[in-house]
Order: sequence, then C-alpha cells, then structure tokens
Amino acid sequence: MKSRSPFHFKVLCFTLVIAMFISSAAATISEEFYENDEDPDMGNSFDPDLEDAHIEAQLLAEEEKLAAEQAERKRLQREKEFEVELSKMNEEQRKLAQKQKRLDAKVVRKIMKASKRKKHYLVLGLRNFETNIGPLTLFHISTSDVKKAYRKLSKAVHPDKNKDGMAEEAFHALEFSASVLSDEGLRKDYDRNVAILRKTQREERIQMVTDSIEFVYRRVSPVFKIVYRVLKPFWTPILVLGVLII
Repeated sequence: MKSRSPFHFKVLCFTLVIAMFISSAAATISEEFYENDEDPDMGNSFDPDLEDAHIEAQLLAEEEKLAAEQAERKRLQREKEFEVELSKMNEEQRKLAQKQKRLDAKVVRKIMKASKRKKHYLVLGLRNFETNIGPLTLFHISTSDVKKAYRKLSKAVHPDKNKDGMAEEAFHALEFSASVLSDEGLRKDYDRNVAILRKTQREERIQMVTDSIEFVYRRVSPVFKIVYRVLKPFWTPILVLGVLII
C-alpha cells in the first residue's frame, strides 16, 4: 500500500481542525441567540397604569376595527353603484369610465398610503425639504402652497367625482392633513415630532450596526486567535497548497 506523504497528512489535519472550530463557533452563537427565549419572571405585582394603558389600547384597536369595517362597507357600496352605472353605458363609454376609474384609484392609493404613514406633506403631494442655515430658511412650504395643493387634489379625489371605492376615506385624509399643515401651531408640532422621530430612528440604526459588529467581533475573534495559534506551524504548506490550487 502506498503511504501518504507528510504534506498530505498536514493538509488533512488542517481540514479537521478548521471543521472542528467552525462547528464550535456555530454552537456558541446558536446558544447565545436561544438561551434567552423564555420570558423573564415579571412577578405577580399589579400595575394600575399598565392595566389602564392595556384597556385603552384595546378600545383604540376596537375603534379602528369598526372604522375599517365601516369603510369597507362604503367601498363595496360605491363599487356596486359604479357597476350599475357601467351597465347603463355602451361599450365605448364603459372603456372610458373604467380607464378613468383606474386613474382615480391611483390617486386614492397614493393618498391613503401616505396617510397611514402619517406623512401629511406626501398626502398633499408636497416634498418638505425645508432647511435652516443660520437665520435663513430654504425650501419653505408656505400656507398658501398647502392650500393650493389641497384645492388641486380635493377636486381629483372628491367622492362626487372620483369613482374609486375608497375616495371618501381619501378625501377625509386629505382634509385632515391640510388642516394640520395650514395651522401654524399644529404644523410646528408635527415638524418637531417628525424631526425627533427621524433622529431616533437614525440613532437606532447606528446602534444596531454597532451592536452587530461588536457581537461578530466578540464571537469570531477568539476563534481566529485559536486557529492562528494552531495553524501557525503550517503556514508554509498552506501557502504552497494555495499556490498549487490557483
């Protein structure tokens, strides 16, 4: 039987060591993620404030559910009325009406999407790039700009003209956003809250990246140190093997 060369034996040992340490690192990381799956013992203490907040959240959720159900009923009713109108039209008129309805739906979806995200400027089709540089204010959106955008969109989304099933809800959302941005006090509060939220989100993203890097470093650094110590005598054959492979 042909015996294996010392070089082949070293390569085999190197492969086994790498596999062993990778398996060990994976097990350590897995334990880190799953060891705290169980909820901590919160005790049996009763907090009235938490109980009130829980009840308030339940009531709010119930109100939102009822509002959504009512909106869905209105949507179905409007869709039914539109189908009745279509049945009274000829083929050419139906095509034009259906095309216009698709355009109406596009406007409504855009408004409703921005409204759900509480983006009042986007609801009105505005982009707020206002910037303060010392005493100067650039790209300021005036109250007249808000009213102008509202008048333009209100015509396009008014339930009497817009045939989409959610036109009425979109019109109310448009009115609400316009009322917030037209009032100087409400607008300042809204802009301040948006700025705080953006700052918080930015800090959270930075912290998340930092924590991820720290976690990976803490878990991988010891493995690399051990691998370096074990493989230090084999750097020459490893380099030779790499050259041969390339």
